[in-house]
Amino acid sequence: GRPVGMVSFVHSTLQSQGFLAFIVVGFLMTALPRFSGTAYASPWEIGAALLGGLVFSAAVGARQWRAAQVGYWILLAALPVFAARRVRRRTKSIPPSFVLLGVGFIHAFAGSALLFVTDMGKNHFELFVVGRQMVEHGFLLCLVLGVTAKTLQKYGAVSSECVIEMAQGVRRITKADFGIAVTGIAGPSGG
Repeated sequence: GRPVGMVSFVHSTLQSQGFLAFIVVGFLMTALPRFSGTAYASPWEIGAALLGGLVFSAAVGARQWRAAQVGYWILLAALPVFAARRVRRRTKSIPPSFVLLGVGFIHAFAGSALLFVTDMGKNHFELFVVGRQMVEHGFLLCLVLGVTAKTLQKYGAVSSECVIEMAQGVRRITKADFGIAVTGIAGPSGG
């Protein structure tokens, strides 16, 4: 298993699940109403997402890994409820790339379920690694940028194929002429 008390583990968990999830949920709570011609997020919708994120962050800080995943599920649950309410009331066509919302959500939830079952790597470390990758890569890349699961599986997140799809996703989302994306392995040792 993993070393339990590592500060870097807490930091990376807050980054990969907390920070990225807040960016994704915040982005979608802004973009989906714009693209669908519907109302922006209500205080209750924002509050539900915020509550999940705060529960997640507090539980990670206390190293209560399973409680952290429950907080993450609250944060995740806010997104499909928010999206479903907008899809029914839309006045504009939603971009086809938004179909990947479901794929990203499934990746994030399934990955989080693996993190819960393995107690963040205390048991079945190999499943923990898969769960972590599903959360990090699936949620962010599929949900926001539209990188396909096939590309991630065949080439990995650190590949030219992936970065091309990321840049195309940036262009599609922002309706820009050009999109720039970067991928790589962080850290002084490259991992």
